[in-house]
Amino acid sequence: MNNQEYVLPSALHDSPPVLEFRGLAFKYCALIESHRELTRLKFLKMCLDLLPDLYKKALVLPRFEPTRESLPERSIKHDEWADLFGSIRERLGKYDSYREVFDPIFPEQDDPTQSSLADDLADIYRDLKNGLIYWDMVSPTRYEDAVWEWSFNFACHWGQHLTSALRAIHFLVFDHLGKE
Repeated sequence: MNNQEYVLPSALHDSPPVLEFRGLAFKYCALIESHRELTRLKFLKMCLDLLPDLYKKALVLPRFEPTRESLPERSIKHDEWADLFGSIRERLGKYDSYREVFDPIFPEQDDPTQSSLADDLADIYRDLKNGLIYWDMVSPTRYEDAVWEWSFNFACHWGQHLTSALRAIHFLVFDHLGKE
């Protein structure tokens, strides 16, 4: 993407695109953490509201190579992720599964597969939350780790989960759950 502004890693904590993204990441993580308190429809409508904004703001995050050879370990451990995934899956019930094709450009090379909305939402959460945890360590190196985590994983992981989830949630909210 060429609409990214180059920001020196040392100036990340003052960068408007980074601060806007951080605010949205915080809102998304708070939503996921509070999903048990919401009805299924309210939860999905709130996801439908936040996900496009996260995508748009991720597109303008600064891109750079990390200055350290090794990045910190993930802060969200697999057991924590698995508990969250299970809870979201339970909240979604029969609406957790949906069908998708992984590569829409060459669909003839890919049979449709069963996907999990809970997996999408929990994976997005883990990638965003790890960045928030790094950010809260309040050091220039950790700011860099946070932005790199968000940006790199957007391109290769959580951005794909977001686009898949957004389509599934759209159908649930507008075609299925309103009829219950």
